[in-house]
Amino acid sequence: MTENKPDEWMDPEACYRRGYQHGAHAAFEATGRVTIDKLRDWVGVKLAQWRYLDRTSDRSVQPPSA
Repeated sequence: MTENKPDEWMDPEACYRRGYQHGAHAAFEATGRVTIDKLRDWVGVKLAQWRYLDRTSDRSVQPPSA
């Protein structure tokens, strides 16, 4: 793994890739704790609500866990 550089935080592609990896890690971790149906609900409902609805009212709301 490479060290984070300050300009990485300003580069949209680097931010996207960092977020993608972070999300994949969260999903992988969740697979050991929940059923596939709960994981689908987490991705399709809870994360979608957090992404589109919760952020508009309070950007400090952290993503829900699976």
